Amino acid sequence: MSNNGLIPQDVYLSFFMFTTNLKPHDHEYRKRVLKHIKELTQMGYTGFEFPIAPSDNTDYSQEIQDYANLRRFLDDEGFRDVSITTNVGATPSCDPSSFDPGQREQALEYLKARVDITAALRGEVMMGPIIVPYGAFLKDGNTPIWSDQLQGELARRYANAQPTLQELGNYAEDRNVKLAIEPITHWETPCPNKLSQPKCSSPIRNFFRGNSCRSGYTPGFLRKMSRLGNKFYTKNPVSCHLSLLYPSPRQPICWCKS
Repeated sequence: MSNNGLIPQDVYLSFFMFTTNLKPHDHEYRKRVLKHIKELTQMGYTGFEFPIAPSDNTDYSQEIQDYANLRRFLDDEGFRDVSITTNVGATPSCDPSSFDPGQREQALEYLKARVDITAALRGEVMMGPIIVPYGAFLKDGNTPIWSDQLQGELARRYANAQPTLQELGNYAEDRNVKLAIEPITHWETPCPNKLSQPKCSSPIRNFFRGNSCRSGYTPGFLRKMSRLGNKFYTKNPVSCHLSLLYPSPRQPICWCKS
């Protein structure tokens, strides 16, 4: 697909099309993942975005090993050159923006483990809603927070998250993993919703902008996105998560430029 003259970047298909849990411990499910990869690489995809399912465990060592075993399985089946990125989200109990220091510490350990999983898969980009938990719309007691009040609340939450994200960025950089914040539309999650968000008091090392567009788009739109990527992100690697009307209707992809 990257050689069709339309898209200069490599194109990664997101496994969100199939699942939100790769079940890396399950050998039979690994075969299903392999089947998808075999067929999709023949279509021209050069890599894949793997959703990393949340975990209730606090000892992540076995989980990291399971994903390493999945990578080894793909290598042994002849797909050593297939690239992987990961998609990771903060959770209500592991929330870097929380006002609870204990939750922020849990979030750091949880997200570090997700970096380790990405490295175990030999991934170079970990993207997703990693500041505020996806779909966790904010409330004041039982009353939803909206409009200007929401912006004030988010500013405080970005400040809460900054030290955690700074440490996470350093940790990921040591493992050759880039972190991409994924803005998602406002009816799915409270923030961030735009590339201009979040705003922090100082730059956070090893964090890059991502983008998420969840509707169907034509190849012409993707060409425009490619030009934007080349112009705007020459110094800022980007992962762009699109739904594309080519080569089949509403086929989700993850396009990564690094």
